[in-house]
Amino acid sequence: MPATVHTLYVARNRLTSLSSFDHLRGLQVLDISGNMLESVSREPAIAPGNGETCLTADLACLTNLRQLTMDGNQIKSLEGVLQLKRLTHLRARGNKVSVLDLTGATL
Repeated sequence: MPATVHTLYVARNRLTSLSSFDHLRGLQVLDISGNMLESVSREPAIAPGNGETCLTADLACLTNLRQLTMDGNQIKSLEGVLQLKRLTHLRARGNKVSVLDLTGATL
């Protein structure tokens, strides 16, 4: 997939995990709704900085992401989302999130 992709819709594809987003750092809109995802972060998350490569299959690599839609999955934690400094729109309806800790999050 070209690194110039700004919008990616992978809704309703029966995804059970995410692959590395390192090559999609320009991504601004991502829709992962209607899949079978249980998490959007792998521990420990390695967010890129100072030329570092993001090696995890989580959202931390998407430093330009502005809109994230992830309705209708099995996600229990939004932990990986809190690292997205440019995120302005988030939808996560129909998941299994029971606790949302916004400590340290920039809103």
